[in-house]
Amino acid sequence: MNFDNDENLDYQLNKIASIVIKEKRNRKGYSLEDLANKLNNIVTRQSLYRYENNEARMKNNIFKKI
Repeated sequence: MNFDNDENLDYQLNKIASIVIKEKRNRKGYSLEDLANKLNNIVTRQSLYRYENNEARMKNNIFKKI
């Protein structure tokens, strides 16, 4: 991993978070819809998909709740 600039660091951290979330969700046997429901729909299934695929930047408070 190359952390030479803030943009790359941000991308890499989000990539790591996306992997952690997807692995944790799969280990528990949750679908994206299940996880969204367990989070009281503070994020949508579509947003979770985008987070897991590193297509969207996740706010820290969302990551903590997941």
